[in-house]
Formats: sequence, C-alpha cells, structure tokens
Amino acid sequence: MKSLPFDPRQFDLLKKELRSNPRVVCALDNSTLRILVIDNPRVTQLVRTGHLNEQNIINEYHEYLDYGLIILEYVNHIVVLNDLYGCFPLFEYKHSQDHFVSTTYNGSYHFELDETAVYDYFFFNHFILDATLNKHIRRIKGGSKITIEANQLHIEHVFDWNDWLNFIQNARTSKHTSTDLVLTIDQSAQSKKPTLTLTGGFDSRLLLAALLNGNKSFDTVTWGEANNTQSAVAKALSDQFGITHHDMILDEKFVQSIPSKKDYILQNIPETPFLIDVPQFIHMCENLPKGTELICGFMGSEIIRGPSYSSQVTLTA
Repeated sequence: MKSLPFDPRQFDLLKKELRSNPRVVCALDNSTLRILVIDNPRVTQLVRTGHLNEQNIINEYHEYLDYGLIILEYVNHIVVLNDLYGCFPLFEYKHSQDHFVSTTYNGSYHFELDETAVYDYFFFNHFILDATLNKHIRRIKGGSKITIEANQLHIEHVFDWNDWLNFIQNARTSKHTSTDLVLTIDQSAQSKKPTLTLTGGFDSRLLLAALLNGNKSFDTVTWGEANNTQSAVAKALSDQFGITHHDMILDEKFVQSIPSKKDYILQNIPETPFLIDVPQFIHMCENLPKGTELICGFMGSEIIRGPSYSSQVTLTA
C-alpha cells in the first residue's frame, strides 16, 4: 500500500493521507471521532453496525482484529491499534531526533547493520521478534497502541500473549468450532455468496466443513498448472457437495504477465516473502468476477497477507 507517514511532525499531512488513501475505509464519522480501518472488513462491519463503538473499541478490538489496523482520528490526536500478531507491516524509525512510524520499510534510512538480525536470518530464515537489518528500524509488536500528537509519538504494548491466552481460555465460544467460524465469516462478508479458496489442504477443508455445516451458499476456486493434483482434489470435493468450482489455470498468458505483476508487488508490498506465489494470486483475482469475496485458511492468507508468514515464524521461534 502507499506509505502512511505516522510522523508527529507531519500531523496535518497524516490527516490528509488518511482521507485520500484507497486502502483506508471510514467506518464511523462524527463531530469528534473518525474510526478508520485498513484491511479488515470484519471490523469495518462491526463498527458500522454499532457492535464496536467509541466506548468499547479500545477494550474489545483484540477479539476481532486478526489483521490490519484500526485508526481512531480525534481532533488533536490519532490512535493506531495494530493486529495482535503484528502481521500488518508497521515499522518504528528512530534516529537522533527522528521518531516516527511507517507502513513501509526503507532499509537505507541512516543504515547501520544489525549483526544479530543477520545471524537470526541465517538460522531461522527470518528475523526474530521486532528486528530488521537496520538497527534504527524496528517492527511494531502485535497488540500495540500508537498515539500521535503534534510533535509527539508514544508506543505502548497493550495486549501480549498472556492476555491472549487468558482471552482464549475465557472466550464465549460455542460447542462447535464450525459455528464460530461461520459467525466470523458472516461478520466479514458482505455478499450473499462468497468464494472459498479450496486446495484440499487441512485449513481449507476445515472451512469447507464449517460452511457446509452452516448451510452457507458459496463457490470454490483453485489455481495452478493444468491438471495439477490440488485442483483435481478441490474439484472432486466440490462436486461431491454440489458446489460450483472455478479452476484458474496458470497458462502462457500468466507466464507473460509475471514481470508486470512483480513490479506491482515491489511497489506495493515489497516486504512479502512470497514473491513467487503472489503473482499467481493476482492472476486468480483478475479472472474472478469483480467484487468476489474470498474466504481463505491461514496458509492461504499468507499469500494474500505476505507479512503474516514472517510473523508466524517469529512466534514459532
């Protein structure tokens, strides 16, 4: 996405950027507060229906923000809440008198090599915790609250893993996992007939079972080379339950389009480790009807939300 400069020295510019950036969705707008959401339709819907509001959003957002940002824009200050896993790319820049946050990573910023991060990369194939190659840039931890005022920025870690474990243990869930999954999908999707990315893997089969158990109407889609096993399995599963299956073939036209797709990726999501996989996903989206809402398992989401992969490895390590 286009970089958002959460820089207290450019407070007025930030407000303008929040109004012009196409990825920023306004879920609520009144005389004292605008609630903005980036890349989380579920939270957007919950704010618009009043389930999340000015009074409860700070205390309850963690139940719903699995990815993306919530931005509370007041008259004199802005509060940014990031997802619990730190999946959405958000970086803290700090050098001398500089202190700001950005949605993009600029490695050349007062570059000073973090040697420990280099060792971590070789051992784990990814950086650990909040490290980057640059000592002056750190990835914002999940569950953080960033407060921006004119000439002042404060970052507070408000929700950690102990809080998350406590929430899970005391969550008001149903006896059937499928019921909770369908509820989450209903809170996220606006169309009456979404599309499930079905591969035959565990995650997508679990979602398939949940949707069937919830008597939901949906199509399925798989992409890959012609006659690949993954597509064959997905089609067989779809046919078994009378579901329309779309098979997106990665043909010669796709191969020829890869350079332009990679240019798009480098300009918009350069932090993704899935440089090979993302062009395939873009190709699939280009060939689906406009406005199609996709349901993906976590591994599928890694392709859509590239940074989540590195976060998963970080948490595992």
